[in-house]
Amino acid sequence: MTEEAQQDQVDFSTAQTDVGRLRDELQGGVAVETSVTSINGQTFEFVTSLEVPVPLGGFVVIDTQDGRSYMGQVTDRSADLRRGARVMIDVPQVEVGSARVSQAEIQLEQRTVVGGGTLLARISDGELGGTHHDDVFDRADMAIAPVELVEQFMESAGRGAAGLDIGWSPFASPEVRTTLRPGGFNRHTFLCGQSGSGKTFSLGVVLERLLLDTSLPMIIIDPNSDFVKLGQVRGKQGFDRTLAGPTSDDAYSELERRYNSATAGLRVLRPGDAETPLQIRFSELTPHEQAAVLRLDPLEDREEFSAYWRIAETLGDGRYTLGDVRRAALDTLDEDARQIGLRLDNLGVAGWDVWAEGEASALGDRLADDWRGLILDVGGLGSSAEQSVVAMSLLGRLWRKREERKPVLVVIDEAHNVCPAEPVNDLQALATDHVVRIAGEGRKFGIYLLLSTQRPQKLHPNVLSQCDNLILMRMNSLADVAHLSDTFSFVPPRLLEQSTGFTLGRALLAGKISPTPTLTKFEGRLSLEGGGDVASTWAKERQA
Repeated sequence: MTEEAQQDQVDFSTAQTDVGRLRDELQGGVAVETSVTSINGQTFEFVTSLEVPVPLGGFVVIDTQDGRSYMGQVTDRSADLRRGARVMIDVPQVEVGSARVSQAEIQLEQRTVVGGGTLLARISDGELGGTHHDDVFDRADMAIAPVELVEQFMESAGRGAAGLDIGWSPFASPEVRTTLRPGGFNRHTFLCGQSGSGKTFSLGVVLERLLLDTSLPMIIIDPNSDFVKLGQVRGKQGFDRTLAGPTSDDAYSELERRYNSATAGLRVLRPGDAETPLQIRFSELTPHEQAAVLRLDPLEDREEFSAYWRIAETLGDGRYTLGDVRRAALDTLDEDARQIGLRLDNLGVAGWDVWAEGEASALGDRLADDWRGLILDVGGLGSSAEQSVVAMSLLGRLWRKREERKPVLVVIDEAHNVCPAEPVNDLQALATDHVVRIAGEGRKFGIYLLLSTQRPQKLHPNVLSQCDNLILMRMNSLADVAHLSDTFSFVPPRLLEQSTGFTLGRALLAGKISPTPTLTKFEGRLSLEGGGDVASTWAKERQA
């Protein structure tokens, strides 16, 4: 390259630098004005600059040009690049070959934030009121809602009913509480979160508040012994560690007194417990449920199934055990019936710990007692099949007694093991059928579900689709988030997508339990936690 050509290249590079600098200066001088529009009085759209904080899920105040004010919630937000005018500018004259360049054309661009949200209320003299379809506006201004207004909105969330205080708003401060509508639990609720998201802690907080502030009885199927200590308070020091700030001695003493009173009727049923054993009387199962225990298929095992049906009829409606079934089978001259006895011996089901013998107390007896809550510690049973028997027996009995119309909340932790999308055996299939039936029709009989799991796609779709409430914690799988978006279409997709970045204890609340999709930070676990992770001391560096 000649010296003259090298000089041309340097000059041209300098010109490009000057053009870039001038472009930045021109674009920096073009202000992006915030503009908010509503065409229906229910939702709004906005355009604003990158410098304006617009938190997704956060609350804003919208001021119109004619003096009206509204409170809204941002449910959608994204960056946008808008092309502006083309501008000709003078640049230092440069010779490029035979051409002389003295001007350049610049394409101006505006980087903005665009999105939308929901109008929650009209603000009048500092008070929140309803909105109307006539509340339309154009080119309004927008700012982050003050803490006092967010607090007022949160307090009005219960619409006249005392809310269940479960945490605080991350868009305000720990003083601004988030609550759940207690009446919203007359719909089925789905709680989902990956391992390590704080799911068990948060579910415990919800159950505690239901015990404290409602009279709704509950039955908890507890596969990991996480809630067996739900009736034991952890003490003020332990309670304060679960809060953003300590509580006073007097406030804690009153809370402890109320909680001890509320949990006086709480019963924990454990396998092998002398006073409150978790046992099922075989005769309490329906013949179809009994046949599932014996792995009898009505089509593949036609003769044996028919023979067992006849044996069940001879045993009648009284109390009987698997031992009684075996003796009845061997005493008959029917060869198919005698095969039942051999089947019992080969399967070994008579030796399961779950069966109540003789006059021993069984789950059916406990359900007839007076109680505030029953915790079924199924994790102590010897096999997953026995856990399925408990779930099948409980859910089937509740459904058969549905005409009594006694309200009850059925809490199923690790619900994908009770009502999976693809049951692995007849016992699990029958338990799943009961949950599907209750999910579809149980609400009108006062049977409400609260289902908790890590993987929504593993849950039976006919169960998940019947849930009207969502408590969503951190999710790692985008496929699971997309699945939830399809199921809970009433929740803005962008809010659901945020769950992949949730920290410990952070959750999204939506449905009948929350007046609007709301982000919260769970806190205030009063009772002891029964389960826990195995200590990771093995991860320490080996000492010489």
